[in-house]
Amino acid sequence: MTMKCPCREVGRMSEAMKRSRRSTPRAKTGCLTCKPACLKCTRTGRRCDGYENTIFSQMQARRPASITTYSIPFRVPGSKADRQLLHYYCCQAADNLSSYSDPALWTTLILQRSHHEPVIRSALVTLSSLYQDYLAGDFTCPGTDSLPPPSALQRIAKSHRQLRLYLSNPGASPEVALICSIIFYAFETLVGNTQQAIRHLDLGLVLLQRCQNDSCSSMSKPDDILPHLAAFETRGIHDVVPHTLLSAAQGEAVLTKLQNWMTSHLAVHANVKDVPETTPPEILHERAVLERQFQRYLDAIEKLSEGSGKKDDKRILLLRIQTRMYYGVLLQRLPWPCCVSTNAGLSLSHSKSTPMTAQPQSVPENGMDAALSEISTLLDTSPQGTDCNSRPFTLSTQLVLGLYYACLKTANQHTLETVLTLLRHPHLPSRDGLWDAKAAASVVEGLLAQARREQDTDDQSLSALATEKLD
Repeated sequence: MTMKCPCREVGRMSEAMKRSRRSTPRAKTGCLTCKPACLKCTRTGRRCDGYENTIFSQMQARRPASITTYSIPFRVPGSKADRQLLHYYCCQAADNLSSYSDPALWTTLILQRSHHEPVIRSALVTLSSLYQDYLAGDFTCPGTDSLPPPSALQRIAKSHRQLRLYLSNPGASPEVALICSIIFYAFETLVGNTQQAIRHLDLGLVLLQRCQNDSCSSMSKPDDILPHLAAFETRGIHDVVPHTLLSAAQGEAVLTKLQNWMTSHLAVHANVKDVPETTPPEILHERAVLERQFQRYLDAIEKLSEGSGKKDDKRILLLRIQTRMYYGVLLQRLPWPCCVSTNAGLSLSHSKSTPMTAQPQSVPENGMDAALSEISTLLDTSPQGTDCNSRPFTLSTQLVLGLYYACLKTANQHTLETVLTLLRHPHLPSRDGLWDAKAAASVVEGLLAQARREQDTDDQSLSALATEKLD
């Protein structure tokens, strides 16, 4: 009895399978059903353009940042469109919202909470959708009468309903409501609704106070989100003297405290800014201390930049820019010059018998020029990672605010032209929180036109005066 070789049997089976495939009739429709650049086309030298979908291409042209695939590090319930929008938030929107600053709030902490809280996850999906609409140019400049698209309003209303439903439960957490208030603030700034955005911030302050007073053990400790939310909410609330700087993250926290201290001080004592002779000594002392703290902070941030890595260079540069802005506001609002001594005490530049007749200090031009130069450096070295020509949207860089303030505090035509150039810079956020770069640019254009008219009038007057003298 002869044994059949298994290898031969396998070989015959494979040959039979090959022959059966070869015997299948070939399609005679050619390139009408094959994919572009198929083997038949390349062999015969024919050109196959494929089947371009004009509608799809138009949609892609309108939304160059659309997502066709997604990769999220955890399972997300909901539709495919929601998962794509959440992926877009993770990949692009979160980084842009925290441009040049600590990204932990938007890229890590809020995203972690969204994994367990559907109401936060749904709000992030809406935020991602609104951000795409913003980059596509669907939202107009703040202050106009036109309304956002109905689809955007429907998404915002849906997020509000979901939060109300969540808060109706007995176990609702104030931390979740606080996070949603910040996200809702981002909604309204994207669509240009300034009044509603401010209302969300006011409600967020109430929730923040409640969260800080809550001693529940369920509050997160290692990755506590409250300091990040507090830094976002409490600008101008607390008076805290800053200390030494050890990192860029600490520098941001310290600068926020210094800004809060100065803003609160100026708001409380605004009634004496135009009458320096009635300013109490304790107010003058506090302002002198503020000036000394700003100088100390500038020195500390300079030392920090010398020993930091490249990844923190932009964050530290932004901190220096913001410090110069607020320091300029303080110098402009001082009723008379304060000379800060090098020791712990203060030497005031007047005596009790000398009346205070000096006017408020103007912002030094060299300090303003330094801030504008640093803003230009930051923008030139920080291209945004968008796939379209739209300028980015941010929430807390304060760059637009700083440029707007600079244009209001100078009569120098060259400075106004520099500010206008920076407001039109392709890497400057088109909107930073409630501040719109286009609206600020229109103000600068008006001031620049007025400065040019005044210069022409002065030139004509000087020319007429010179002609009279020659005659």
